Amino acid sequence: LFNEVALPDFDPYQLYPSTAVQFAGTAGQGLITANELFLAAVIRAGLNGAVAKAYEAEQRGGDTHTALTIIQGPILSPFPERLDLLLALSQNGFDKFTGRGTAGAGLPDIVSPTGEIIIDPTLVPEDGGDARALPSPISDILIANHPARPGLGINVLALAIAAGYSNVVPREAVAAAINESVIGKKAPAFNAALVSAGFTEADRLR
Repeated sequence: LFNEVALPDFDPYQLYPSTAVQFAGTAGQGLITANELFLAAVIRAGLNGAVAKAYEAEQRGGDTHTALTIIQGPILSPFPERLDLLLALSQNGFDKFTGRGTAGAGLPDIVSPTGEIIIDPTLVPEDGGDARALPSPISDILIANHPARPGLGINVLALAIAAGYSNVVPREAVAAAINESVIGKKAPAFNAALVSAGFTEADRLR
């Protein structure tokens, strides 16, 4: 009753190109917030985005990782199969998504062969000689902007670096998303300085 019909191969990712960015670090760094602000900037720019996140208890020093998929068409999945950019702020975060060390034992390397991995060498001392690794002095930039509390604002700085480097949304949209957020309104001058420093560092890395 029914004739077999051969359907052509269809890859929706070719029809709707996407960019996948992952933040990986430890609880308390505010990376979930950073990615939510990135998503706000994506929406402001008229694109579609989806966030996937996982985190453990801060008091246990748990891992935190959150991915943002940015796409011009419909959202196919919030869980990227490949990462175009990984920003790692802990050794576990780097290892887990590159299949290295104890944290990455048995796990696949999901960073694209043509992707990049931005790392702070202070927080990720071992990169395994990965050619995709781009050292960034994130901790030093924070100290320069707030010597009394050098860890403060690491999420805003990480967001500015990742957004500026990936270059998928206008920088004005990123700055506006931060300015209109709760953290942006608490310390506008401080956050503006971090955003500027992050964009400058992104340009250096590129």
